[in-house]
Amino acid sequence: MYRVVVVALAVALSAAVAEAKISVSESNKVKDSEGNVYAVVIDCPLPDPTYGGAEEGSIGPDRCGQCLVEANWGAPLKYPYDLHIRGTMVDETGKPLKGKMLQFFLPNGWTVKTRTADNGYFRILLGATDERKSKDPLMTDIGTKKMRSDTKADYYAMFLLPENFKPCAEKKAKPKGQDELGGTEKGYGSAGAAQKK
Repeated sequence: MYRVVVVALAVALSAAVAEAKISVSESNKVKDSEGNVYAVVIDCPLPDPTYGGAEEGSIGPDRCGQCLVEANWGAPLKYPYDLHIRGTMVDETGKPLKGKMLQFFLPNGWTVKTRTADNGYFRILLGATDERKSKDPLMTDIGTKKMRSDTKADYYAMFLLPENFKPCAEKKAKPKGQDELGGTEKGYGSAGAAQKK
């Protein structure tokens, strides 16, 4: 009886972990005045969570980054307004960062790019993808984002996804002693060994 309870609890906990979802702040929800949410902006933190814009990272126990695009590939983003998503980029001292590139990745494969102005301000514009409700754009201010002034990153990455986006898949462990191409620590996979002979 005790073993059955422990096994059932373990199964329930692993199911809960698999369903874990990144929570999205209200300021990162693209929504209209009636509260309808059309998309969310995900900003993955770097290992130092003070800074965002990572293409691969985690929020709590959940992976985030390009894996979100893969998990939600082809998910439609339907919004009946032109979207204006804006914010400000500052460095570690709070000083505006000018001329910094930002890239927004969408689940349909699009990448929307913009640069910060002298005062750190940025915005992206997207045309309506559903029957238009208004000629006025839907304005969303996602607030202030921090990026180190000495960063080596080419751009600050963000992800525009459906409200009910799917979480990233579990990261698969590589077989011990094998790289991503199937090579071993000695440098030869089975194909490489065959070619060497």
